Amino acid sequence: MSVLAFPIVDLSTRFPQLFYTDVGVVYGKVPSNPEGNLIANGGSFVTDPSGNGYLKTTDNAATGWLAIGGGGSGTVTSVGLTAPSALFVSPVSGSPVTTSGTLALALATQNANRVFAGPATGVPATPTFRTLTNADLIGAAPPPTNGIPFNDGTNSFTAETDLLFDPATGTLQLGVAGTRAGRAQWRGAVSGSVTLTVNQPSSNHVVTMPDALPTLNDLLTASAVSGSNVTWGWTSRASIAAALVNSANIIPYSTGSALADSQLTRTSSTMLTLTTGQFDLPAGTTSAPAIRFTSNSFGFSKAGNAGNGLIATVNGNPEFCLFDGNTAFVGINTTRQYCWGTVSTASADTGWARRQAGVIRPTNGSTGVGQILVGGSADTVIGQLHVNSQNAGVEAGYFTMPTSPTVPMIRGVISSIQSFGLMGSGKLVGGCNIPTANQQFSARGNFGIDVSELGNVGAGATNLLSKSVIANSVANNGDKVNFKTSFLYANNANNKQVEVTFAGQSVFLISDAFQNSPGHLEIDIYRTSSTTAKVTSRYASSDALLKSDYQYYELTGLNWATGQTLQVKGTATSNNDIINKLLESNITVAL
Repeated sequence: MSVLAFPIVDLSTRFPQLFYTDVGVVYGKVPSNPEGNLIANGGSFVTDPSGNGYLKTTDNAATGWLAIGGGGSGTVTSVGLTAPSALFVSPVSGSPVTTSGTLALALATQNANRVFAGPATGVPATPTFRTLTNADLIGAAPPPTNGIPFNDGTNSFTAETDLLFDPATGTLQLGVAGTRAGRAQWRGAVSGSVTLTVNQPSSNHVVTMPDALPTLNDLLTASAVSGSNVTWGWTSRASIAAALVNSANIIPYSTGSALADSQLTRTSSTMLTLTTGQFDLPAGTTSAPAIRFTSNSFGFSKAGNAGNGLIATVNGNPEFCLFDGNTAFVGINTTRQYCWGTVSTASADTGWARRQAGVIRPTNGSTGVGQILVGGSADTVIGQLHVNSQNAGVEAGYFTMPTSPTVPMIRGVISSIQSFGLMGSGKLVGGCNIPTANQQFSARGNFGIDVSELGNVGAGATNLLSKSVIANSVANNGDKVNFKTSFLYANNANNKQVEVTFAGQSVFLISDAFQNSPGHLEIDIYRTSSTTAKVTSRYASSDALLKSDYQYYELTGLNWATGQTLQVKGTATSNNDIINKLLESNITVAL
């Protein structure tokens, strides 16, 4: 084989040899578009004389060549992008592109409640941002005149001729379509509703409500009626009464044409009073009373002294008679006889007699000895006065007196000497060993005894037991309240302090390292005026540091008319250094 050292090269334009393989790729230059002219496998790539590239997308066939761009001698050096400012931000980000880059569009901000749409009316035009109209929502089904669109849950917004609004008069119209009734419904927060229904009226009606708020118990009335118009107003109940009735308590009656007032008035919820005049009753007979309160139990019949009196019957039997000109009821039934007069005139046990004006007494014939049994369950009474309320919630006796009484509310006397007297001021006064001696005494009572135990808590002061004095219980100068309290000190060297205050003021104070010992304190507080008091305190203990002590105080700024509190306080280091064991309280009323 020989090789030429300097061969002659032919530089004329030629198309290179194309290669074809089963799975390979053809590279080369073709004179024109290879589509339909060149067979190659998928993935092959060729170019034409203009620099356009083609990529084979199928195998073996002559078709399936895809143009993928071109070359050439283009002159574009910059590409820019603009956008409408109503819809996009202007200028466009990244514009222009001179070599490489990205053009980015961003939406422009818009006012609230605007939509991008064509014109609301008229001929088609460029879309803009505007508000919605009824035509936008309802489309081809516009509402009737003044119609209010609503959502019926199925067809979205629709219009209803039963629901209209008249802007000329500011009127909301319900139920104006033919014979359909109008309804307004107010629903509750959870359940239930109130529905106002108006049927189809024969003509227009106007109801005008009052423009002022009502006062308590006012009534809504028709204050003016003119044609089909009604004006409502407020009026008090007291101003509405039957014709000619001039008092709230007077009971009206009919005169045949109108209601008139009378002397029959209602004086309480269970009582009627005839001021003047008379009751006009039928004559009545013994067998048919003119008036009967209950069936065959009590009634008045025309009977008595020559037919001029009234007789009461029980189960048809005469019980007592009232005779003209007589001042007494004379009993007929001897088991239940009553006498009312200046003196007792009956010979039997009549029960009650008038002693003097405003005074009656139980009487036993001429002796005047009788007994009173109130609420007892047996006929036999204990003592002259026996009261049994028969009810745990009802007081057996209740006594009242005027302001500043000068005599006792209740008094006991033995042989003309007072044994006790309950005064209106609250004092219970009396004597001892009555009647042989007339020593007087004052009352002493107990406010209560608290036997619970309460120890101090940690370091600092702890409120231990306390007792409140009842308001107005210490009502007299010289009255005394007494308090007794006991302590137990722990077996340690911690310092322990006990203080007692009354109405917030200190009345006793001790402090030392008491240990493993008890102590007892007694305090007397004497009222000296409505705002002052004197206090004495006596303390006893088995502790070597303080076996006994006495302290005296005078208090001011009190108010005995309100409740006052005695408070025991303990100050120590550890829990239960001081244990308050009990607190007793008493009161002594000065004579």
